[in-house]
Amino acid sequence: MLTRTLLSLALLLILFPENYSQHYIGETKEQVRKLMSKQRGLREDKSARNPAFNMIKYTDLFQNQTLIYVFDDDDKCKYSKHMCDYSMLDKMKAKLDEQYTAVDDSTWTYRHEGSAYTVTMKKDEWYFIIDTRKAEK
Repeated sequence: MLTRTLLSLALLLILFPENYSQHYIGETKEQVRKLMSKQRGLREDKSARNPAFNMIKYTDLFQNQTLIYVFDDDDKCKYSKHMCDYSMLDKMKAKLDEQYTAVDDSTWTYRHEGSAYTVTMKKDEWYFIIDTRKAEK
């Protein structure tokens, strides 16, 4: 268990800065795949398909992280959900605080090309989710 946690933290230090410095909302499915192919540690998971959602799913080697991009009918990214093991919580929160403007303990905002975006953290029983989407007007 300790080894898994330490390896997860090491991967997080490598992965997190790249994943959250890149803006994916509005990108095409092909562009998201191209950008994600440059990320270390997260690989597309083609094992799970849900015909109700137009999405791409990425997981890490230890399955401590799952990153899902959801697309509209034109294959443009609408939002992302990043599910993580609680061993990553402190580091993730610190990175969110560093890269975005904190609204409260679980919400951040940022602007990209004139549009506002919201990043929300929701804590579930076994994992937490970071949801990133265009801010509602």
